Amino acid sequence: MENVFVDFGRPSEKPLHLITVTEAEALLEKGQFGIGSMEPKIRASIKFLKGTPREYKREVIITTAERAMEALRGEAGTRIVLDSNRESSA
Repeated sequence: MENVFVDFGRPSEKPLHLITVTEAEALLEKGQFGIGSMEPKIRASIKFLKGTPREYKREVIITTAERAMEALRGEAGTRIVLDSNRESSA
């Protein structure tokens, strides 16, 4: 999977392209991410971003190795950003 999904495996399944840390935390709270699969990646992403000084405007990209170059160009994967960086990353 090249993206993180909400409602994974259901008819309402939807890929996420850009979410904030706050949105990721809310989706975690709702149980949207598999405990043994996506949840650890989301938790690590949140921890990394919250531990990064805001002036660095870092982001996390979750994708497959095969789509890494497209993800760096913003053409694939799911990007997670700090709330204050969403406008500059969109």
